[in-house]
Amino acid sequence: MSHYTQQEWIDFKKHRLPEEKQLQMEQHLQVCDSCMDVWLGLMGQEEINAAAEVIPDDFGRKTMQLVRAQSKPVSSLFSKVNKRRRLLAYYTAAAAITLMLVSGGVFQTIVNGLAYRQTQQISAIEGPARLLYSWPEQLSKTSAQYFQKIELTRNLKEVKR
Repeated sequence: MSHYTQQEWIDFKKHRLPEEKQLQMEQHLQVCDSCMDVWLGLMGQEEINAAAEVIPDDFGRKTMQLVRAQSKPVSSLFSKVNKRRRLLAYYTAAAAITLMLVSGGVFQTIVNGLAYRQTQQISAIEGPARLLYSWPEQLSKTSAQYFQKIELTRNLKEVKR
């Protein structure tokens, strides 16, 4: 978004610009806060006094009366009784859905599926852990079996002699 210079805003304030550019700058003021700040900063005491003469003293009071007159009354839809009824309907619907899911076994299926996954994960973790921590035991078993075979073959040789 392009912004106007301070000199352009001074010319705008003093109506020195062509009418088309005046309209463009007015539209720009409606969407650009930074240019609005620059333009309001150019307002001096003279402009404030001139505005005070034009605006009637009861302007704020009349404006508030118009706003109140145009505002719609709060509908009965938002009353406390209707709010309680809506809450009761929501809770009833939630309870009905929960009962349907429980009676259909959906929650039990989910729990069983999670338990099965956990046992798979535990057994997958135990595999490497078993190898890591039980190797001395396995080594002693295999070496004992190996020595027993050697001893048996030695005994067989002695028996054959």
